[in-house]
Amino acid sequence: MRRFLAWSLIVIGVVVMLAGAVALVDPVGTQMADDGDPFGPPPARTESVLMLALGLGTSVVGRMIKNR
Repeated sequence: MRRFLAWSLIVIGVVVMLAGAVALVDPVGTQMADDGDPFGPPPARTESVLMLALGLGTSVVGRMIKNR
């Protein structure tokens, strides 16, 4: 069970990191769909950096569980 949890956290963390990296490179392309304001502002750079950091942290926790 621990191995499954570790790999799940690693995979989720990598996916979140990739999304955060894409959001940093192309913020307009990663803008979420919003019917009320379809051409609104893209997400802030700090949100993208926090997403990247969250993904990194999740992956690190998964690696720590896996190596334990």
